[in-house]
Amino acid sequence: MEQPANKPQISQLEAKHELWRRGVLSWKLDTNQKALYTLFHESNHNIQTWLLARRSGKTYTLLILAFEACLRNPKTIVKFVAPTRLQVQTIIRPIIQQILEDCPQALKPDFKTQDFIYYFSNGSELQLAGSEAGNAEKLRGGSSNI
Repeated sequence: MEQPANKPQISQLEAKHELWRRGVLSWKLDTNQKALYTLFHESNHNIQTWLLARRSGKTYTLLILAFEACLRNPKTIVKFVAPTRLQVQTIIRPIIQQILEDCPQALKPDFKTQDFIYYFSNGSELQLAGSEAGNAEKLRGGSSNI
């Protein structure tokens, strides 16, 4: 189907940047991840447990949900806990870098190594922690949206 002559076409990168600005990132998910994404949004439960095989995209999907929440809602706090701080560094952060590859520079959150927090320009935060040796305690207290 051809575009009407009066509608300008945009590049794929421009389309991606517009979706980033809207906080719509579900287009980055594969079929299995989209099923998890839908489950998250359509469930009536406050707590969900996903029991899936390794490498099925659970972490990637959760991070997409976290980024969408932070982008769409100013001053949102998302707390993300992995088993260890080393896993945050070696597994979670590389996935975040992958997600951010096509993010417009103006929307990219700043990561503060000392805090282990991604700070968004709209005041939202993605707080990371490992649960070993009491490190998850740093995420206790305060409010969080996810």
